[in-house]
Amino acid sequence: DGTDELVWGERLIELDKGIEKFCADEQVWNDHSDVVQPVLDRETGNWLLYTCREKLQPKPPRVVTFDSKGKRIWSAIEQGHMDMGWVARIGEQGRKVAMAIRIGHKTAGPKGFSRSGVEAFAWDVITGEEIDLPFSVYQSLPVDIDGDAVHELARSGNGGCEIIDRSGKVITKITGGAIIAGKLFGLPGEQIVCKGPGGIVQVWADLNAKDKEEAKFRYSHPFYRANRKLTATGSNRNN
Repeated sequence: DGTDELVWGERLIELDKGIEKFCADEQVWNDHSDVVQPVLDRETGNWLLYTCREKLQPKPPRVVTFDSKGKRIWSAIEQGHMDMGWVARIGEQGRKVAMAIRIGHKTAGPKGFSRSGVEAFAWDVITGEEIDLPFSVYQSLPVDIDGDAVHELARSGNGGCEIIDRSGKVITKITGGAIIAGKLFGLPGEQIVCKGPGGIVQVWADLNAKDKEEAKFRYSHPFYRANRKLTATGSNRNN
């Protein structure tokens, strides 16, 4: 409607007047939602809200997708600590897939994060149908590095980063761990910011990338432009 809203946990607040439009699952959930991701269903023009929840309250469900009014569309996972997740265009014909990571234990300190008992789950974010991905999504970030409007994944581990396509094939390897991915420069495709060896910040791009019209639509969307300003708010990544 031309007025921005802020998603704070599972609350939607209109920024101009500070009015709460809804608080999703208000009667059953009152704790930390680790991931809250607005998603545009391009086929209908409707917005969805994908969220996964930490374990502070052991209440089901742990993964929920709401409609634009805050009503549940689908839910999954009855118990566990959901820690990290994203939505990416990696399904058939570029359909949007949501993933969530469930962990058994996590420690954090000067040397970074350590997680154990990691399990990954994925769904069609529109229908809630569970998807069995043929590769690990742990420590990954979606990035459309070649500009074809379908995401690749920048998957960090063992001091480096693999770029894989939606079949799990490794396209290339780069040094450092991926921190941010998005349209950062006037180059085709999206770029990846990595924390390289010795603390050096590196930016990686595909110089052979070509932006399709659907990719250009994504980059120019006001939601995409606003989201690029929020990349330093995640506490689970090095910023």
